[in-house]
Amino acid sequence: MTPLRRSLIAAALLSLAFSGALGAGLKDYSSSRQARSFRDQEGVLRFSKELSETAKRITVKVKLKVTEGAVRMRLEDPYGTPMWDQRVEAEAEVERQDWFNAKSGEWRLLLIFEKASGRYSVKLSSR
Repeated sequence: MTPLRRSLIAAALLSLAFSGALGAGLKDYSSSRQARSFRDQEGVLRFSKELSETAKRITVKVKLKVTEGAVRMRLEDPYGTPMWDQRVEAEAEVERQDWFNAKSGEWRLLLIFEKASGRYSVKLSSR
């Protein structure tokens, strides 16, 4: 077996292991607006917004207050390209609002919790 082939197999196995680890705590929301408190949360919340061909832009607004642990916010366009990726540590509060020219397809906002407590508010809208 060549070194390149070994590397490709190792990368594939790591990818499967990582996606399985995230998927174990995955909760999927197709709603484009939600606010909740969380306590000792681990895993991933996924919010999605499907944009049609006629959409001109998407607006994403997140308010996040972390009292314990950490939360990573990651916004991906329909091609999986990260538009932003930010980690928020304990005792921090973040409010972020951005808009992007629309690409049709499913936009995803991931909140990745690391034994975190706090509160979040999420809104995804298009026009």
